[in-house]
Amino acid sequence: MSDIAEWDGYLILDDFLSSDEIFAIQLYMQFENYYLVHSLGWSKSWRMTDGEPLVSVSYFYSLLTEKTTVDDNVITSGIDILSKKIGLITSHLRNFLGEDWNAFSLTTFLYPAGSGLGWHEDDAQYKGAYIFYAHPEWKPNWGGEICVIDTPVNSSAGLSEQTYNASEEVLRMSGITGGAVGPEFGWSIRERSINDCGVGTFIYPKPNRLVIIKPNYSHCIKKVDVSAGDNMRCSVAGFFHKS
Repeated sequence: MSDIAEWDGYLILDDFLSSDEIFAIQLYMQFENYYLVHSLGWSKSWRMTDGEPLVSVSYFYSLLTEKTTVDDNVITSGIDILSKKIGLITSHLRNFLGEDWNAFSLTTFLYPAGSGLGWHEDDAQYKGAYIFYAHPEWKPNWGGEICVIDTPVNSSAGLSEQTYNASEEVLRMSGITGGAVGPEFGWSIRERSINDCGVGTFIYPKPNRLVIIKPNYSHCIKKVDVSAGDNMRCSVAGFFHKS
C-alpha cells in the first residue's frame, strides 16, 4: 500500500490489497447479486440521464465488533476482505476524517458504458466516503474518473438559489420538510460554487486504488465511455459513520 496523494478534500491510497486479495474480491464481485439503481423507483442520487449502474445490497463493518454483516448475518469471506483491510488503517483515516465514526458501509457498484453520477455532495450525516476500484484493468479513454472541486460547499448545496432564499412561509406552503429538493429551478448553490471556483482534480479509476473524500466536497463520476465496450467500472463504495 502506498499513500500517493493527500489534499484538503481527498486522500488516495494505491496498491491497497495484495494480488491474492484483489483477485478474491474480483471473483466475489462476479457472483454477487445486482439490480439496477432505479429498479425500485427513481433513486435520486442519480439523474435520469446518468444511465443505469448496477448495485448490490449494502454490507456494514463495525470497528466495535470487527465484523462485516448484512441483515444481521456475519460475513467472513468475499467483501469482508476489504472490510478488514480498511479496518487496519483506522488511525490513518481518523487523522484525515476526524474521530467521530466507528463503522462504514460497503456496496458494490458496476458502471457499464454510458453510466456515471452527476455532481453531488455526500449526506451530512456521514463523516466521509470512500471508493475502491476492483476492475482488473482500466484504460484512460474509458472514462469513469472522479472529479472533485477544490472548494467545499455548505450542506444546502443541492438547493436552487431560489429555494434556498425562499421564506419559511413558502416552504410551509410547499410541504417541504427536509431532504433532497428537486427539480432544480435555475442555478443551484452547487452549480454556482463550481462555476465560481472552476478548479478541481480528476482521480483516475486505477485498479486496486482506494479514494477517501471528505464531506461537503462536490464530486462526480464521469460517464464510462462507449470505447470501454463490455468492460465495466467495478467498485466498492461506502460511508464512514457512527453506529
